[in-house]
Amino acid sequence: MSRALPIDRDQLRAALRELLDDPRPAAARPEVLAAVAAERQRRHEDDDGDDAPDSPITGDFARLSMLAEEVGDVARQLGPHATDPDALRPELIQVAAVALAWADRLDELDGAPF
Repeated sequence: MSRALPIDRDQLRAALRELLDDPRPAAARPEVLAAVAAERQRRHEDDDGDDAPDSPITGDFARLSMLAEEVGDVARQLGPHATDPDALRPELIQVAAVALAWADRLDELDGAPF
């Protein structure tokens, strides 16, 4: 189900109300969580763990760079030159994997960045 993006403040408010009133549970579906976990594992193995977002030697600025790159990939999939409609979901999974790895790492450090 695809909807047009809200273009003015009233449409945005209506869209937010609709999301907040959605009776579906807020948690992600298990297959989405499994895809995020698999992406985290793949990324960790591809980088030999050293440059992965959950690595203890990767700094927060490097993690930010990783996350921004993944968000940029999502933006490209939504742009006028996107060619593969099936490419958006994997890019979103990558964003979630990097963000989750970073959050997990902060929890390991007791919330202290850097």
